[in-house]
Amino acid sequence: MSADEPYVWLPGLIELNGDEALAVLYALDVAIARARSAHEERVAEAAKLLITRKLWDELADILEMNGDHNG
Repeated sequence: MSADEPYVWLPGLIELNGDEALAVLYALDVAIARARSAHEERVAEAAKLLITRKLWDELADILEMNGDHNG
């Protein structure tokens, strides 16, 4: 395997049930709270917003309006 090849291949579509989605969002909250740098915090917040937007677009809008995202 060359350095240009991805280590893993993800499927084109990934589905989560409600409990799984909550676990992912909780893990991102922990990552944000424990970020060691502003860059790590921004990356985790961007991931949280991306997933929130996919799951519940209106909630992502509210998070952005309330400043809970530095996008």
